[in-house]
Amino acid sequence: MFLSLYALWQKQTRVVFIFLVLGGIFPWFVMSLLDFIQGSQRSTVGRYLIGCYPFIQLAIAYGLKIVWRQTKRWCYLFFIPLLTCFLLSNTINAFQLTSWSKNPSIDLGEIINHISQANTPFILMDRGDSYTNFGNLMALNYFLPPTVQYALLDYPPETEILEQFLQLPRGDTFVYEPTKALKTELINLNYRLDLVPNTNGFFALKPSHGIK
Repeated sequence: MFLSLYALWQKQTRVVFIFLVLGGIFPWFVMSLLDFIQGSQRSTVGRYLIGCYPFIQLAIAYGLKIVWRQTKRWCYLFFIPLLTCFLLSNTINAFQLTSWSKNPSIDLGEIINHISQANTPFILMDRGDSYTNFGNLMALNYFLPPTVQYALLDYPPETEILEQFLQLPRGDTFVYEPTKALKTELINLNYRLDLVPNTNGFFALKPSHGIK
């Protein structure tokens, strides 16, 4: 990437260089600023940076073209392993439900398996500290049976509404990626959150000390 930027700076006009750099970096910078202000994590999620990728790809492609022209004989030793890695990576990702680039949704497969084995599952959810919960809900709903029930809460959660949800007839109750405010409310209502194994923020909701 740095080689490509250097080649752009040396070979192209400043307008082209600034256009590609701003297109590739400015959206990420704006999201990083919002994350800093709001405490979210959107700038670390790959799908929110899709608008940056074409500019980055153009810059890298130009840098590779310069390398190819100057060292054509040796480029085969570089491009063949690179293309092989691309093919292997895409093939592996094609057969997986999620991949490392889908953070913070990488554990959705494990969550789906756990919910599918639960008894009449009921899921509590708010926006989440990373602001990605509602998008992940659509992914979960695609794979889960229609019998799974959800409770979508406002932020911050209203105690009376939360109590009403918890009093509904239900089986196994889970909490998905709760905000700190939701965690606090549940603890104040005498519930505890047990982290489900092999997940990052998926909890089984249980009464504390036998209190329902």
